[in-house]
Amino acid sequence: MADAGEMLTGISSLFFVIVFAGVIVIFTARAHYATFARYIKLATLVNGLVAPPLLVLVMLAANNRNIMGDQTNGLMLNLLGWTTVAVMGAAGLAFALRGGA
Repeated sequence: MADAGEMLTGISSLFFVIVFAGVIVIFTARAHYATFARYIKLATLVNGLVAPPLLVLVMLAANNRNIMGDQTNGLMLNLLGWTTVAVMGAAGLAFALRGGA
């Protein structure tokens, strides 16, 4: 399990370097407020579409006894977690279908 954690750490650090480099390039190239607001809306749209699948992975891991041992989610945490996944998914999908505006 330590190997998987080390691999994810390497992928995560590379991902954040790429994201931060992209943010720096975008915001130095575009200094106008209207453009900034557009990028904020785009970031919101991307977050709304990316977060629900990641939350599904978190919920599956939190309910896996091989990963969590005796510390898996109970009924209330499962209800709260899956409700959060559903609400985030619906909100992200609605925002995307609306055009992200």
